[in-house]
Amino acid sequence: MTGGDVEVKRAQIARERLDRDRHVDPQRGKPAKPGGQVQITVARDEAELEYLRSQRLMRFASASTAGKPDVAPVVFEVDGDTILTGGFDIATTVRYRNIG
Repeated sequence: MTGGDVEVKRAQIARERLDRDRHVDPQRGKPAKPGGQVQITVARDEAELEYLRSQRLMRFASASTAGKPDVAPVVFEVDGDTILTGGFDIATTVRYRNIG
């Protein structure tokens, strides 16, 4: 597999995990809309990746096109050199809009 093929496969596996692990939205009491995911590829050395793998929560900072900052705590998973994060109705979140 080439490097690009590996990234495509990782993204496919992550999507399948999110679909499989879809939860009931506790506020609505019904199945959540398909969540989705955000992928961030990072070029880090192995020590930094190990540190990220040991963590469960990060603060995701972004800014709108108008420059308004947003910081949100998110759970994440490190898959190779990619950080995966997802959630309920993720396409409606500020962080998703800011990086889209």
